[in-house]
Amino acid sequence: MAATCRSVRHPGVDGVGTMNKLKVFTYILLFLGCSVHAEDIFLIPDESPIQLASVGPAHGDVATFKGDVIISGRFVIGWKFLDGEPFQLEARLYPDDQSKMLLPHEAGQSQVEELYLSPAEEAAKTILTEDQARKLLKKEIVTTSGNAIVQVGSYSTAIECDRRWYMVDIIKLVSPELLASVSGEEYGFGC
Repeated sequence: MAATCRSVRHPGVDGVGTMNKLKVFTYILLFLGCSVHAEDIFLIPDESPIQLASVGPAHGDVATFKGDVIISGRFVIGWKFLDGEPFQLEARLYPDDQSKMLLPHEAGQSQVEELYLSPAEEAAKTILTEDQARKLLKKEIVTTSGNAIVQVGSYSTAIECDRRWYMVDIIKLVSPELLASVSGEEYGFGC
């Protein structure tokens, strides 16, 4: 089933007023027929409970959304390493196909493949068993992964390292589909 989406334009390119008309005309000239720069539009699936709240001044480099959503997928929570030592905890969720259809994303780009869960420590305490979270936070284990259904909010996106990133705050664990597996191996976190 194909998802239907609404386009949300950045307030700076609304086609009203002389300056905005000049912006649109400039975009047409610069992008050979594209009337709106791709970073000025986010596609929000009709089924999504998430709505655009604000867009940063740099034409969509940063955008925040309001609303909570329940999503499922594979999570990986682990430590980034520097000089062989764990120094920063990161938590990621790789949404399943159904969940991707609920998440706003940049127009002209693929659906969201990866979400950063923040804060990572809270994500670990929320998703993992108490024992797993304790071991991970004490660095007795460095990576854990599994599948879960979670409620998330504070959806946002930003561009860093020449890539668009998507972030959410974890609200609660709805259901662990499969309890986490534990690994002592480093995971490839970073830009």
